[in-house]
Amino acid sequence: MPGAPARLAVSALVVRSGKVVLVQRGAGVGEGLWAPPGGKTERGERLADACFREVYEETGIRVRVLRAVSEIEVFASDRFCIVSFLATPALDGVAATAGSDARTASWYDLREAKLLPLAPGVRTLLDAMFPGVRPAAVPEG
Repeated sequence: MPGAPARLAVSALVVRSGKVVLVQRGAGVGEGLWAPPGGKTERGERLADACFREVYEETGIRVRVLRAVSEIEVFASDRFCIVSFLATPALDGVAATAGSDARTASWYDLREAKLLPLAPGVRTLLDAMFPGVRPAAVPEG
């Protein structure tokens, strides 16, 4: 609907030792594409709290939300304003386990992550946050 307010959503770049957690969307907007864990905020929910909740629901990882790093507006079936946060795992050595609407969740080397089929805006976010990291070479054959 034209003029309808944007829905507020969050995402988290969860980083540890040169790796980032990405989830493959299992349904809805961006199905099959890879993105940082995230989703819509609940009514009255603080952005950092929504970020913590969404990461835990989609990956099973409890995080320390550090700071907001980006805001983008996405037009899909609905209009979203997505605030992205930088976060770190609260505990070392925690594996990512897909939950909620994520088909798959895993830690990826930043160079490998840039080779995945990413949701709109994700490559731009990764390039902005990690400008010196170039995609890994694509294997031949």
